[in-house]
Amino acid sequence: MPASPARCMMLHAERLCPGFVLFLVFGLMGTSQADVIYTGNGATAGVTVFGQVANQTGASPASILTTEPVTFTPYTVGLINQPQQTVTVSGSAMASATPGAGSLLQVGDSFSSPYQGLTVGASSAGTSVDAGASWGNVTTTVTPPAGGSMPGALRLEFQVNYPAADANLYNGGGMRSSYAYFTGTPIAILPAAGSALQNGEAPAQAQANGTVTAGFHVDVPLSTKGVSTSSFSVGVASWLQGMIGSPPYNQQDAIKLSLVGIDLANGTALPSNYTVTFNSVAGPMQLVPTPEPATLAGWGVLTAFGALAARRMRLRAA
Repeated sequence: MPASPARCMMLHAERLCPGFVLFLVFGLMGTSQADVIYTGNGATAGVTVFGQVANQTGASPASILTTEPVTFTPYTVGLINQPQQTVTVSGSAMASATPGAGSLLQVGDSFSSPYQGLTVGASSAGTSVDAGASWGNVTTTVTPPAGGSMPGALRLEFQVNYPAADANLYNGGGMRSSYAYFTGTPIAILPAAGSALQNGEAPAQAQANGTVTAGFHVDVPLSTKGVSTSSFSVGVASWLQGMIGSPPYNQQDAIKLSLVGIDLANGTALPSNYTVTFNSVAGPMQLVPTPEPATLAGWGVLTAFGALAARRMRLRAA
């Protein structure tokens, strides 16, 4: 089975896009200016198309566009021993992780086949397509202005934009799967318009271009010195099954994740004269908190590969 992009991100760290330290200095009227300095490799993106793997390198997104002949056995009710056929299918995928940009994480993929019937199974290499991007192991430092008080926590507001067809696609089966993930929620099912992605957030909204926008937040506890007491991670993933045991189809997907606000724990905006520093490093991403008395310092470890692998096992077991 081809390695998932998240697995490739973990196994080929030397090829990944570098990580970063992101400085956000908030100006007047709620505007902000961002200065991005890359110092590590905590922002990662990778794709797999028909067994070919690509990872983001520097500022260049991971990208593959390819075709492949696929030999398969057609399936027709009541008929057996049908002769095999061969068709040429096409697939593409793109993934990028760019801290400080309007779209922090982006993934997109497509699959196209000229054959419109059911198949028993492809005899060539797998024709699945997947793409993943993550901002991992992010620590936070807050610097107040002279005489300013130190907040006890921050609430980071994120926004995900995706096609309406992606709603509720992580269901343990089917021909495709799309979802977000973040610390505390290893699989966040993308909701249909009118439903919330996370408790406490506004319902997802339909956009004029046919996409849906949904929000979620990550709470970051701070020490008295303004340093986060635990790291956080966020990511998005998309997977198309191709011609493996299901009706072939022509399909495409595109998901964007953005950091849209930095608030105090009560949801009010952080004062504009505070400075926030994000530092991301490589390594297994921390997604699932394990509560301990009076502390969030103890975290379980679940990598993006683990999340994608669990998804694939459930899909194939269905």
